Amino acid sequence: MTSMTVGQTVQRTSTPMKFPAVAPLKRSFWLQCAEPSLQPSPALQGTHTADIVIVGGGFVGLWTALTIKEHEPDCRVMVLEQDVCGGGASGRNGGFVMSWWPKIQSLGSFCSPEQALFLANSAERAISELGEFCLQHNIDAAFKQKGWLWTATCEAHIDAWNGTLAACKRVGAEPFERLSRQEVARRTGSAVHLAGVFERSNATVEPLRAGRPPLQSLPARAAALLRWRHGPCFGAAQGTRGTA
Repeated sequence: MTSMTVGQTVQRTSTPMKFPAVAPLKRSFWLQCAEPSLQPSPALQGTHTADIVIVGGGFVGLWTALTIKEHEPDCRVMVLEQDVCGGGASGRNGGFVMSWWPKIQSLGSFCSPEQALFLANSAERAISELGEFCLQHNIDAAFKQKGWLWTATCEAHIDAWNGTLAACKRVGAEPFERLSRQEVARRTGSAVHLAGVFERSNATVEPLRAGRPPLQSLPARAAALLRWRHGPCFGAAQGTRGTA
């Protein structure tokens, strides 16, 4: 159990994690389009107790909170966010929802083949789950799961993907489809592309419209979930009280 006291330093019995105070980022293009007049909620006041405290109200923080509440409805979860949920990296990306298959060689450098396969499969499954969540909750996030093309526009780059495809095959997966030059040109609409492979799991999305609706649905789906914004979290230590 974790107890957070705002505005007061608490004695700790173990070495704490220290978080640097960083000013909130400028509003992203996506956030300005989705909610141009959005303002942070009032800062949390007083002392609050939670079973789990999550620092950061981006994709990872909010989806983690939702998943915990789905598995353990009675768990008291607190999300701490210094600005607005989605105001950080989750709200300032290109809107590409990509798998880890292109990174399978990197995963293999520090994971076993079984672990790399698990992570890559999980990342691919998460893409479809995002689309299913948007459909289930009628969220218009412009989610389109049409895959992606990895192409070469010069002779030197042809077959640059061979190492990745071979690594995928070594772990028992074949997520990429080789395409003829004619098929690549047809799909891209340009003869500049000389060769390529296709991976069908990837998607595009408008990130803020996918990221903020989970926050708006939290009260109904995750009772007793607390949200704190507009103030930094300075530190925390395992098994002790923290300071915000």
